Amino acid sequence: MPLLRPDIPVPGGPSGTPIQKAKERIDHLVKELERDETKIIVPTPALSEILVRAGAEASGKIIEHLQKFAVFRIEPFDTRAAIEVAAMTRELLDSRQRKRGTSNSTDKDQI
Repeated sequence: MPLLRPDIPVPGGPSGTPIQKAKERIDHLVKELERDETKIIVPTPALSEILVRAGAEASGKIIEHLQKFAVFRIEPFDTRAAIEVAAMTRELLDSRQRKRGTSNSTDKDQI
C-alpha cells in the first residue's frame, strides 16, 4: 500500500511504531527485484482492494504505475490460486496454534 497509495499511513512494526523510511525501503526492494528480473505478482482481488477507496483518477495512476515497471504483473485470481492461498493460510494458522499449544477444534475435512 505505501508504494501505490502514499496517502495511506505507514504501517507499524512489531512494536507498533511506524516503520522508518518505509517508502525508501520499498522503492529499493522494487529496484532490486526489477534488476534481478523477479516479478511481483499482484492478484486482481488485492488490486481491487487497493483501488476501492482510491477514486477514479488515483486508480488510473495506480494502474499506470504498476504497468510502468516490468517487475509488476497483474494476474487473475483463479480457482488454483484460491486453493494455494487457502493451503498457505491453513499452514500458517496451524503453525500458530502449535506454538500456542492449542489444537484446531473444527474438522478440516468437513464442509
